[in-house]
Amino acid sequence: MGLINFDGSGTPFNMAMIYYMSLNKLWDAKDEAYLNGDIFTWFLGLNAMFRKISFKIEKEEKKEIKNQLKKIRNDLKDFPPIIKTAEQKREFINSEVAEKLAEIDIKLVNILNKNNMIFPKIDTTVGLDKVRKRYGLDG
Repeated sequence: MGLINFDGSGTPFNMAMIYYMSLNKLWDAKDEAYLNGDIFTWFLGLNAMFRKISFKIEKEEKKEIKNQLKKIRNDLKDFPPIIKTAEQKREFINSEVAEKLAEIDIKLVNILNKNNMIFPKIDTTVGLDKVRKRYGLDG
């Protein structure tokens, strides 16, 4: 007579909303890192996004993205952890590393979109405020 049955029925609530909210926090952090010139955090954010949505990525594409991220990790040795000067920003913006990171960023957005993870169909938000408050998901 418990709330959760072994067959997955009877769960207390749908975890999808919490999943999307945590995905959104990651996405925002990754974008903020990009805007602040923190390329290592941008790279780490893309890795985190990749891991979080990997179950939605087809096998071949997953392999390709993994290889790209591995190559970028090696290329990052040539850059300072945080870009501070205008010269460093120009150098980074015009680099292959920035281009590769942007490619992965766009690929991940397309994967999210293809899987209806950006604009999911949500029938109801009843009780969402309670869920947010309970799990500390606001701000």
